[in-house]
Amino acid sequence: MYNERYRDGRVVVVDSTHIKANASTYKTEKVVIEKKPLEYFEELEQEARRIESGHDDDPNKKKRGRKRKEELPEKEVTQSKTDREAGLLNRENKPKGFYYLAHTTIDVNHGIITDVHVTPANMNDHEPFTARLREQKDKFQLQIQKVGADKGYDRSAVHHALEKLEIEGYITPIDSDEAHMQKMGFIYSKKHDTYKCPEGRSLHFSHISWRTERQTYSKVYTSQSKDCKVCPLRSNCFGKTGTRKTIQRPLFQEAKERNVARSKTSIYKRIQEARRVWCEGSFGTMKRCHNLTQTYKKGIRNATEHCLFSALALNIKRMIRAV
Repeated sequence: MYNERYRDGRVVVVDSTHIKANASTYKTEKVVIEKKPLEYFEELEQEARRIESGHDDDPNKKKRGRKRKEELPEKEVTQSKTDREAGLLNRENKPKGFYYLAHTTIDVNHGIITDVHVTPANMNDHEPFTARLREQKDKFQLQIQKVGADKGYDRSAVHHALEKLEIEGYITPIDSDEAHMQKMGFIYSKKHDTYKCPEGRSLHFSHISWRTERQTYSKVYTSQSKDCKVCPLRSNCFGKTGTRKTIQRPLFQEAKERNVARSKTSIYKRIQEARRVWCEGSFGTMKRCHNLTQTYKKGIRNATEHCLFSALALNIKRMIRAV
């Protein structure tokens, strides 16, 4: 899709755009499918088991928390009978209907598109993110050092996966539960692996929690009921029916916090500006000039072909301009 001469590959930006599918919204049916594990799920599983093994060695600790079921979780989705591989798009400020998503990577040197990965529109942006970066590094030998993306990619496991790939993420951070805890006065101590509440009491690690709908693990920290019973801040800390404070900390939260620190640098501002210019500009140009608004072909394979030809046309123009 591109020539080595026209791309640097050290800094790339990533985003997705929706392409209307040739699928009827009137001929639909509900189907139950297996929810495939995320690309970085194995890392989460290994870390959760490592923590649990150390926790289970303590005979004084009770085993608590929801355990992950071995079988894959299932979910009900709406499919079009005229194109079953298209996904029902249902996002805020987006058109509703059956669409495909083109997850696109762009080199900021000349705006050359280095990767287009097409999925149903009901897939989250962050799910194929790190796998596509790994594919480009392995297949095309791109020496990717930095990547910019919007807040849809801000997940602790994503940041950990980027660090494993030796890529610095400059991703727009969202206001996480951890930031909310800090505003309330709950401070985490990495040295002791505890939280300290505003009254100086400690919340110790209790167990690992599994969230099926998000396929994520969190470390759960709890206070002692006797401390919360006499606390003057109790009514503002948790509900009337509760007996103690509980905090959930996602696995690999430290990697996410390092991204927050990078978001305060001048490099972050430049990369995010490049993302807005190249991603939004490229999508607008391809939809206006290169037939990316919708596809009349059916199926992911044919939709991918459609998107690749659109990207190829734009790449040729930008290569000519770069000469």
